[in-house]
Order: sequence, then structure tokens, then C-alpha cells
Amino acid sequence: GLCWPQWVLEEARCLFEGTQKGLLGLEKFKETQPSFERISIHPKEGQNPRELFEALSSMALDGLVLSGSEKSVTQVQKDPWVKDYIDGLSSFLSDWKKLSKPFPVLGICFAHQAISHALGGEVKPSGALKIGPVDVQAIENSLLPKNFTPSALKNWNNFVAFHEDQVMTPPSNMLPIMKSAYCPYQSFVHPTLPLWTVQFHPEMNESILEVSSDKSLWSHCSSKDFKNQKGNDLLEFFAKWILENKT
Repeated sequence: GLCWPQWVLEEARCLFEGTQKGLLGLEKFKETQPSFERISIHPKEGQNPRELFEALSSMALDGLVLSGSEKSVTQVQKDPWVKDYIDGLSSFLSDWKKLSKPFPVLGICFAHQAISHALGGEVKPSGALKIGPVDVQAIENSLLPKNFTPSALKNWNNFVAFHEDQVMTPPSNMLPIMKSAYCPYQSFVHPTLPLWTVQFHPEMNESILEVSSDKSLWSHCSSKDFKNQKGNDLLEFFAKWILENKT
């Protein structure tokens, strides 16, 4: 037995780390998978993220999802929790790259920004809090990594956003593959490693309108705004990417 819960996808073992308490739309995703579990390192619960990443480096995983947080990457020099997260993440990525066959990693929102920062990118406040469904567009790129062939990429055009910070300068070794009118770097993928990050929240859907601890933030949205949300499609593709990477 592991000391951390695990996310099992058929023959694969994937850990979902969550710094936010609600998984929201992942309930629908669970319907297509045999089982699903997660671990939380929410800042208010007192866990040290450096310890999480140290534990991950010793696990035999097939995939990993790093999710969002209420914290800000821009506070890395002022907030000890953020510094521990970035330092732990940097060490983990260094060990992960040295594996004989690195497993797929998906970074969501805060993790998208944290991974970008750890790899040399720049994260800054955008000046406005973006909440609700957003339209994104695919960016053509011929340098995608092995097994990363999302034929539906152009149709993944509606996701849920909840952020103020965003990547302003991308890391030089990551390929931009999605953008939006307000955010030029909605998603990155590494050209040779199975590393994928997204600014939006594929795990969120209309259930956020009911479960949010601050429903006033979502008062401008209704369930019909989430009708064409593609988060579950993206997560299903990531699950398939994990299984393909095992072969």
C-alpha cells in the first residue's frame, strides 16, 4: 500500500494531487474509469508540498495530475508554502526527466503557472480575475511529443477559467498549443517529454455553480454557459495518453 491515494486507470496508476478542495466535474470523468482517488495538499490543511514531491519521486506511477491552488506563483519569494511548492516541484521534475520512461504529467491552473516558472517562464497578475467558461483556440504546432496526437484539439474550444495570474513569458522549452483572446498561453506541451499544462480547469463543470464556497463569484454564469464545456474530453484524452505511454 502507498501512503498517498492513487488514481487507477485500467492498467495504469495515476495520482491526482489537489491543492483545492473540490474536484467538481471529475465525478463525470469517474464514470468512464474503474476508480479514482485524490490527495490534497491544501495550504489551510498544513501539509508541506515539498514532502509531497519527495514522496512522488519514490513512487512507481503511470501518470500524475497537479491541480490548482488559491495561492499565487507570484508570491514565491514571500510565501513559504509557495516557495516549498516550487522548490519541491523543481526537484521532482529534475528526477522525473531522468527516468528511463517518464510518465505523463498534467498541470492545471496554478500548476500550469508553477511548472512554467520552474522551467524559466514568467508569471504575473493579469489585472483582472477571470471566472467562468472561456473560448480557446488551438495553436498549430508540428513538434508535439510522441503519442500526443489530440485529433480533437481544434474542437476543445470551451473550458472553465478561475484565475488572475497567468504566464506572460513562456519557458523556452515548452510549446504553446492553446490560446484565448485574453490569455496568449492557455496550454503548453513539452516537445520530447510527456509534460502538458493548461491554464483553465478541465475538471470543472456547471456543478461549480452549486458547490462553490462563494457563489457570488459565479452569479454571472448559468448552467447553459457550460453546455459545450470540453473538460471531460481533455481528461479522457490524458487518460488515453497515459495508457499509450505504457506500451
